[in-house]
Amino acid sequence: MILLIDIGNSRSKWVLTNEASGINWQASGQWSNQGFSEAHWLARFKAIKETVSQEFEAKVEAIAISCVANEDVWKLLQNYCEQVFEMLPILPQSSREYRSQQGGRLFNSYKVTEALGVDRWLAMIAGTELTTQAFAVIDAGTAITLDVIDSSGQHLGGHIIPGHRLMQSSLLGDTGRIAWSAQHNRDDQLDSEWLATNTQQAIEQGTLCASVAYLEHLIDKLCHQLQLDVVIVTGGDAEQLISLLNTGFKKYLKYQKDLVLQGLFYWFLDNLTKKTADKANS
Repeated sequence: MILLIDIGNSRSKWVLTNEASGINWQASGQWSNQGFSEAHWLARFKAIKETVSQEFEAKVEAIAISCVANEDVWKLLQNYCEQVFEMLPILPQSSREYRSQQGGRLFNSYKVTEALGVDRWLAMIAGTELTTQAFAVIDAGTAITLDVIDSSGQHLGGHIIPGHRLMQSSLLGDTGRIAWSAQHNRDDQLDSEWLATNTQQAIEQGTLCASVAYLEHLIDKLCHQLQLDVVIVTGGDAEQLISLLNTGFKKYLKYQKDLVLQGLFYWFLDNLTKKTADKANS
């Protein structure tokens, strides 16, 4: 079995698969990162190992992890994998080029290729496997990211903005009076669907409106000006934000729940193929 893990800023998602199953996951789950505490992470990994052993009568043979955290966190993950699975995980990085299973190509636009967040690169890899047309990826998580790829596979660039929860924490953490006010009226009822009568709800409603307005602006540019037919949306906040869009914008979107994990699987296959070829040539 192959264990794939996508580590976000606040939570992690995992899936189990094999080459035959592909992106039709055999099992999946998620957990809160909880500061990467040893007891918490070892318990999660042990539970996955038990699932593989009991439900599939197999063992984890390879681990690939998408992680945008710092090197200290990566070292912790290596230690946890060694303790539980007795193997080191594979950590993908963004590269200059990716060749899809269908023969298509994806080209990185960054001069320093590794500087492009690996989660964004993996999401684009998955998009390259999903369509041969020009497409865009919107990942609505802690941050909202945009990446646009033309029909030749060239990454044209993108955006990164704070998601609405990150906007909320910024307001509550960096503006003392707003934080004080929010703490003193958080239990008030919301009297309007979109106009708040207390600070906590004013922050929540306002930041949601900002995220929705940004997405509608993006979709207008992507679909009307660039005339893209494929806009793939993923991320933990994607479903909530899509539900708040005007109906006219929703029709352009293709929601994919596990886009980064899908890209991680395809990256793993490509990496495995390259290793096999290298061995054959040595």
